[in-house]
Amino acid sequence: MKFPLFQLAVVVAVILFLQAGDDNSARGQMFNGLDKLVESTVGLLSAVFNVKSFTKSWLTTGFWIAYVYLACLLILSLLRLVISKVVDFVGGVTCLA
Repeated sequence: MKFPLFQLAVVVAVILFLQAGDDNSARGQMFNGLDKLVESTVGLLSAVFNVKSFTKSWLTTGFWIAYVYLACLLILSLLRLVISKVVDFVGGVTCLA
């Protein structure tokens, strides 16, 4: 799981999974929200720097990958924290019993 190419493949798979969702579903809403975030970030950079179409498409792809990667890292970190707290709680309860 720590292999970067595997992480990139997972991120691309998550992006494609979100994109395949219906616009009214939770996946579609998440995709639309991320799409607006990416568009606003690329628009912000376009306002500061002279960005042509080729660079804009690379920026869009890069920000999609970066945002989904960061979201996955955040989710995994929160999951690790919750699991460790649950294990500590269960371990404390069994020691008292």
